[in-house]
Amino acid sequence: MRRLSLVLILVLAAGTAALALGSLTREESVWKKTSYACVIRSIVEDDQGRLYLGTFGAGLWIREGVNWRQVASPSGSLADPRVSRLLLEGDDLLVATAGGGAARMNRTTGAWSHLVPDAPPPFRHFHAFLALATGSYLLGSVGEGICLSSGPAWITRTESDGLPSDWVNDALATASGTWLGTWDGLARLEGTRIALVEMPAGGWKSGNINVLALFGGRLYLGTATGGLVERSEPAPVAKGTRPSRPQYRRVVGIPDQVHALLPVGDSLWVGTEDGLFRVGLDGKTFPEEVPASASRAIKSLGLSRQGILVGTDIGQVYLLSDKKWVCVFDFPSQHGGGKPE
Repeated sequence: MRRLSLVLILVLAAGTAALALGSLTREESVWKKTSYACVIRSIVEDDQGRLYLGTFGAGLWIREGVNWRQVASPSGSLADPRVSRLLLEGDDLLVATAGGGAARMNRTTGAWSHLVPDAPPPFRHFHAFLALATGSYLLGSVGEGICLSSGPAWITRTESDGLPSDWVNDALATASGTWLGTWDGLARLEGTRIALVEMPAGGWKSGNINVLALFGGRLYLGTATGGLVERSEPAPVAKGTRPSRPQYRRVVGIPDQVHALLPVGDSLWVGTEDGLFRVGLDGKTFPEEVPASASRAIKSLGLSRQGILVGTDIGQVYLLSDKKWVCVFDFPSQHGGGKPE
């Protein structure tokens, strides 16, 4: 499995700037990558109502009012068009890329700076990104483990420190620690220590975890080939008896390949390779019909003051508001329509 990870890392690193990571499909024992010009990977809205899109292939886009603009990649700022994750922090937009490291952009001036002053992270290819309550940052890399900021320095944790895989796709902070979804299993970080590792067991078959979410007091694993899995904590046991193991349950009705999860109120929204779904607190699954013009592959989900935002693998963003769908971004129509700043 780890040898396969290394092969995919090399494939990703060799991609040209014009291409982006699309869907991974499996033909017998071989994984194949489909490339697109613009895959919507991350969507956030700030307190001014501005929308920010992180894409694989077309970099960073910003909407102010009704107008979109693409942020160029000058030397020293956004160094890669593959934007994995966006976070908001104070006046800044934090950006993690899959080849150009991580940086911050002041949302008022547009000025770029290091994520941590004078201390770029030791890796450059990232999928996971968290701003922790301690004031530090966690970045999960594609093949090199995780790095944690500690003042002006960085601490790294890899397979040699207990990670099940150095390919880390997602991270989620909870009261019990920070969960890490990797290519080959689930881990929990407590402070800077890998305190727990879990591998596929009954009800959970795919160790390749794309995305994590906490919903209804339970951890959900969105996997690459085994659908959506609900993890339940083991029940308390009497003193002196062996503790039971966590329970896993595959959520019925969700396709095999899960790309995005978004808890909102009493629903967990699920973006998959074959459409959009919603899971209720009772565990029931409801398919959500998207417009016929939208791609079936839902790569990202976001929340705005107007409703749910859905990003696809072909550069589309749709807004679901008052049970109506509106296309708010379409890369083919935007591409070439305006100059990067």
